[in-house]
Amino acid sequence: MKGILQTVNLIWKNHKLLFCILVTIDIIVGVLPLISVYCVQTIINSLTLHTNIYMALTTFGIYILISVVSSFLIALQMYINGKISNYLSFEVEYKVLNVVSSLKLSAFENEETYSQIDKLTNEAPTKPFEVFSTLSTITTASITLISSYIYIFKINTLYACALLLTAAISIPYLLYISKEQFSIHWERAEPERKNWYIKYIMTHDFSVKEVKFYNLSTYLKDKYKKLKRMFISQDLMLLKKFSLFNFIYEFTTSIISGVLVISVIWSIYIGKALIGTLTSVTQIISLTQENTQTIIGDIYSLKYDTMLLNKLFTFLSGENHGMTVQYADMNAGKKQLQRIDYLRATNLRFNYGDKNVLSNINFKISRGSLVAIVGKNGSGKSTLIKILAGLYDPESRGQLFFNDVDVLDYDKTTFHEKISILFQNFVKYEMSLKENIGFGDIKHINNNDEILAVKDKYASTLNKNLSLDSQMGSWFSNGTQISGGQWQGVATGRAFFNKQSDLVILDEPNSALDPIAEKKLFLEFKNFIQKDKIGLFISHRISTTKQADLILVIDDGEIIASGTHNYLEKNSKIYRELEEAEKYEE
Repeated sequence: MKGILQTVNLIWKNHKLLFCILVTIDIIVGVLPLISVYCVQTIINSLTLHTNIYMALTTFGIYILISVVSSFLIALQMYINGKISNYLSFEVEYKVLNVVSSLKLSAFENEETYSQIDKLTNEAPTKPFEVFSTLSTITTASITLISSYIYIFKINTLYACALLLTAAISIPYLLYISKEQFSIHWERAEPERKNWYIKYIMTHDFSVKEVKFYNLSTYLKDKYKKLKRMFISQDLMLLKKFSLFNFIYEFTTSIISGVLVISVIWSIYIGKALIGTLTSVTQIISLTQENTQTIIGDIYSLKYDTMLLNKLFTFLSGENHGMTVQYADMNAGKKQLQRIDYLRATNLRFNYGDKNVLSNINFKISRGSLVAIVGKNGSGKSTLIKILAGLYDPESRGQLFFNDVDVLDYDKTTFHEKISILFQNFVKYEMSLKENIGFGDIKHINNNDEILAVKDKYASTLNKNLSLDSQMGSWFSNGTQISGGQWQGVATGRAFFNKQSDLVILDEPNSALDPIAEKKLFLEFKNFIQKDKIGLFISHRISTTKQADLILVIDDGEIIASGTHNYLEKNSKIYRELEEAEKYEE
């Protein structure tokens, strides 16, 4: 019920006039069928009794007028519904995207919350209007049904009560089936996402080469089929229950209606009723069955939709367990990150769930320093980078400072202005070349001259015919696919596009580069940093870390050694092991 009230309030708040018009139309359209039935009964009875022909013709004129008005109102109702639908879907989808963009990174790294995000972003935005539309249909059908029952009560109270009782018994069972359907569909969000992923890797260029080479198609298709058959089996089970209910309900109401018609026929035979009464009764029964079916079907879908709506509105309110939302007003009064002179970590810790990822991290890095972070896979290097970039928060206050200010006192939305980062798994945006580079400093995305300069400097191997408006990738028409090294050059340009940044981070920047390109990248990195920025990079290659002023060695979530290359060669076993491993690879 809460979800319904929130939906009505949402539409009322944004579309008051259209809301009022629709409610008025619903009431009128609900009453008109009964007036039409009464007109038909009056015409037939007038002709049967040979009364005033003018009355019959006048009533027929009213009947035609009602039909025209009804057609106009239904057309107007469809237009208004379409208008509200388009605006409301956009408004809700935008709200969902707004919340998603405000979620902390950890929300996307938790399977349960990720499945919830996926379900809500794909299905929920259309639900408010679907619920409102269903309510509108139920309102119209209920008005028609109430009017019909009043008519039937006048003819035979017993049969009217029997029809009402049948409908009343049916509703709880329908609500039970609908709740079961919602539970099944909600719980299979992750399997559905797995099925989507199988289709995704079988139909996109980044993965299809391996799918073909390793002959994975049959295996993946079988896996897809197994999951799909499970979904179909669940849906058919629900359909079977609903179909059985529908048959029993239809059979029961048909028996009751049949007995009512026979009683009217008998009344006509013995002279207690006119032929027009039989016509109206059959029409009323038809209206009753039709609108009861409409209400029953809508209640069934409404239960499912409102349960999803409750999830949606909880999500929009930021109350979801495990999903912290950073709304703009939550940053009110927090400091803007204006300049970074130094970073200082004091016993920095970070837990991911129950797992300790970082502990006892201590360092101080000043402007003008070039710092390397090395360690084995899974040692915590990337987690530390994400904390420095503001994507994760330290476990508590007093653990990380930018200058003399605790990082938790800063407005995180301003971090991108003073921090540039090239992620190891950087995004290959299926957008224009201009956007692929300009996203590094969105305020200056229309500075074409600067973007061209960055492209020529860091992505010089790109085809000279590529303009800034060229579509990159292969997902859309006229797209240009480029090599992994060229993509890395574009991503590097994105990281270096923001010249106002004080902290520049490279997370495994050499993963797709040959030795020559790697050497060039680090030379450009050092030139970009010079003496007025802090440069920080993660690398597995000790040959690269030799260029650093300071090297931090991380193992099992702790900094176990720090110093220059020469110092660590003599004093750090882990560092020597990494260096020996690199020599072995060569």
